[in-house]
Amino acid sequence: MKTLTTYVEQLDRAAEEMRVGTDVGNRLALILVDNVIELMLHRYCESRFGWAGMMASPDAPQRYSRASKA
Repeated sequence: MKTLTTYVEQLDRAAEEMRVGTDVGNRLALILVDNVIELMLHRYCESRFGWAGMMASPDAPQRYSRASKA
């Protein structure tokens, strides 16, 4: 729930900056939206790659190599 609150707060602030309409505000809004997207993608990748190794037996070949995770 804490992460959802962070996303909503950042998107709300981005909307406020866009309403002002200054160049600096527009840039800040873009940075805030970009940050939310990065956080969401990071969380998705952590959940996707994190579960991949937990469900397989130790002797099974890994689904993702270290190179594909990088």
